[in-house]
Amino acid sequence: MIRAYQNISARFKVLNMVSDIERGIVIAELELLSRRSVDVFEFENGLIKREEVL
Repeated sequence: MIRAYQNISARFKVLNMVSDIERGIVIAELELLSRRSVDVFEFENGLIKREEVL
């Protein structure tokens, strides 16, 4: 996450987060530049494998 957003000057805020460690899924409600999104992250071997923005 840090590397993915390192060149963006704006900062996002995590408003809510739910995870299922066994399935490697994290769902996060984020706010960036006064806009909200819900992002679904799939992890594999400790790295983000896929991100879907809803």
